[in-house]
Amino acid sequence: MARGCEWEGDRRMARRAARVSTRLPRRSVVAGLGALSIMPFSPLAGRTLVGVRGVLDRELVRSLPGDAQITVTRSWLIAFEDGGAGRMFVSGQQIGAKVDAPAPLQALARMEAARDESDLFPLDLDPAGQIMEDAHEATPAPLPSEVAASALAFARARDTTANPDEASRRFLADLSQHAEKWITGLPADLFYPDPRNREVTREVVLPDGTTGTITMREIVKTADATGLLESYRREASAMAGNAAKTGSETWTLFPAVS
Repeated sequence: MARGCEWEGDRRMARRAARVSTRLPRRSVVAGLGALSIMPFSPLAGRTLVGVRGVLDRELVRSLPGDAQITVTRSWLIAFEDGGAGRMFVSGQQIGAKVDAPAPLQALARMEAARDESDLFPLDLDPAGQIMEDAHEATPAPLPSEVAASALAFARARDTTANPDEASRRFLADLSQHAEKWITGLPADLFYPDPRNREVTREVVLPDGTTGTITMREIVKTADATGLLESYRREASAMAGNAAKTGSETWTLFPAVS
């Protein structure tokens, strides 16, 4: 894992020019730079983070048939810079990737681990610390209850004329797919979120007469002194009978070692 990377001005400007076309693609270094714990980021003091670097980790976990799962972890070395007009600019470069998967998926896992997703950056933050929509496909994080209700409405709207077993399997797949969009969406408040821990569970009678359940949970923690991201976790599960689909995404920000 490379450390202490610096980004020159010409590279930064080139990335900023290309930001409109970038899309979100699919432990790191701990301890070190104390600035993350002493420099506040707020609409009035955003510039105090200029020059501060950190390691941003993203862990994606997906369930597979049976008890198996696949886990993809990526790390980026990021830097906070002055974006002008009270804004902040976050540059970044991928410094590590790891994929844990069952043996039959090892070839695919190696390909995934080899991908460089540095094009997640650059990101522009407005004076309130939110990722600006014109810089990326970031959106305000919906409530878990809103996601669950929307997922159920989508699944119920599907044609149910198929045989009950097939309809129930499709219902479960629809719920899982809808929940995954929530899990993997880039939250606008990623770097400067409000701490929260909220969960919602909804039940529904499936076409074959069994009961299905969808559960959404969001746990967000921030550093007390700065309000900056500490960890941002979303979990979703959809269950029907003996079948279940689960997934989670966790973003974590660590100080970088200089």
